Formats: sequence, C-alpha cells, structure tokens
Amino acid sequence: VKPGRDDLSGYSFLYLTGLDDFRFDESSRAALRGFLKNSGTLLVNNGLGLRSFDAVARRELAALLPGTKLTPLPPTHPLYTSVFKIAGSRYTPAVVKETPDLTLPVLEGIEVDGDVRVIYSPYDIEAAWLGCEYPLARAYEPHSGAQLGVNVMMYSATH
Repeated sequence: VKPGRDDLSGYSFLYLTGLDDFRFDESSRAALRGFLKNSGTLLVNNGLGLRSFDAVARRELAALLPGTKLTPLPPTHPLYTSVFKIAGSRYTPAVVKETPDLTLPVLEGIEVDGDVRVIYSPYDIEAAWLGCEYPLARAYEPHSGAQLGVNVMMYSATH
C-alpha cells in the first residue's frame, strides 16, 4: 500500500518497517493523517533496531503529525493486557549487552483523538516474528515479540 497513491479507506491497520532513510511526500502525509483521523492504526517497526532508522522514523512522524511527540507507553497501558498480560520482555543479546537492566517492553505512541493511533517499536519486533538471528539485531526475542505483536493487533482492533 502506498499512501498518497492508494486509497487507505479500506484499511484499519498499516505496518511500516525499514532500515534506511525515507521521506513521506505531502500527498502521503495527507493520506496518512486522514487514515489516522479515521481511527486507523499505524505500527512502525525499527528494522534491526538501527539508530539511523530510529532518527528517520522520528523525523517523519514529527512531520506527519506536527505538534505531537512519540511518548513511551507505560507498563499500565491497556495495550500490554489486550490479550496477553505482558509484565516483561526478553531481548536479543545485542540489547542485553547495551541495556542489561531492560526487562520491560519498549513501545512508544502518538495519540490521535484520545487513542494511540501510532505505535512505534524502537527495537525490532518483526525479527522476533521471523525468528531472525542476526547477531547485531537490537530486537525482541521470539516469544516476547510474538506476544507484543498479538497485543498490538488486538489493541488496534478494539480502540
């Protein structure tokens, strides 16, 4: 699906992942704003947990929704109990080496009209779904990533 070219009205959930620099043009931004205003949810995944993609994703989300900011979803957020009760997460060795005390899931969000409509994972959640074992991936381990993915989908379907 290409925002700005394709009609987004038939979708309630969109997924964006990447490793490299990207830019939304103004027609893509307008389409995505409309999608989010109409109760759509956008999940953005930082492929491999790269710092370079993190900076780009934050830049583009700030341009998409001026005046808003990604904020951490606290452990009490309903997303973490929408199916599974997630009180902790496990990460790949690259994350553990960098942040040994990290035991909680790390997701950030932007609210639109009172609901979280943009969900951002700074650690690669897709790698967990795929069982990717790239040694430098800053990612969730498979079990934690699978539970988070199910909860994100259920939360977006019910909010």
